Amino acid sequence: MGIQSPPDLILADSKLADNSSGIGAVAMLLVKLGDRPVIFNTAYPECLLTVAKPEAAFLIAKPFTEEQVRSAVSQAMFLASTETLAG
Repeated sequence: MGIQSPPDLILADSKLADNSSGIGAVAMLLVKLGDRPVIFNTAYPECLLTVAKPEAAFLIAKPFTEEQVRSAVSQAMFLASTETLAG
């Protein structure tokens, strides 16, 4: 199954329901999709401090509000658009 419309942004949990790593899943997505902004939401923010890649554009600690997610997405997309213009 191919991706018909690749996402502009990846929003992922750092630890998935099956206890696998969301960080690893995002790394695999970035290999397939190329560089794009990443936002992790996590109850364990300290785990992301030691991870080299993928680098999250933003981190949202749990519990979070809808406004925090909206703000992070807006900022990540703005940052990505300015990096595209500068590059």
